[in-house]
Amino acid sequence: MFIIAILSLIFSVLDLLKNKYYKEKMNESGKGKIAILAFLLFIHNAVIFYVSLSPIYIMLTDTTIIYKLIYIAFLIFLRLHWYLNNNKCVITQLQNKLMDLDEKTGNRDPCDILFDEYNTNKGKIYVYYIIFALTVTLMKL
Repeated sequence: MFIIAILSLIFSVLDLLKNKYYKEKMNESGKGKIAILAFLLFIHNAVIFYVSLSPIYIMLTDTTIIYKLIYIAFLIFLRLHWYLNNNKCVITQLQNKLMDLDEKTGNRDPCDILFDEYNTNKGKIYVYYIIFALTVTLMKL
């Protein structure tokens, strides 16, 4: 979890510094709005790293059944929340609303942050990854 927190912090700071939308809002908005945006960005990155890195952690270490069950429940909740919300993430919607962005604008994942891209069409990739992560975790139960 420490690695997830550190990576989330690093990528959140990078995105705040590089993302053209955050730069605009930092110049226009008050500190309260910027703090909320930074917090949402950190939480979003923490979710991304938790979902992405846990299968590796589960495959390489002797994790407890509790950890695996929590992870499975989290993946199911994550997918269900997208499904019930027209395949949109609530955190992304909040961020877009606070920054006055089109609702089709997606969150930047770590690759987008590193390469300074704005790809909004990765939904199916995430769904397939969740299926992969569930499969790996269920196999290790």
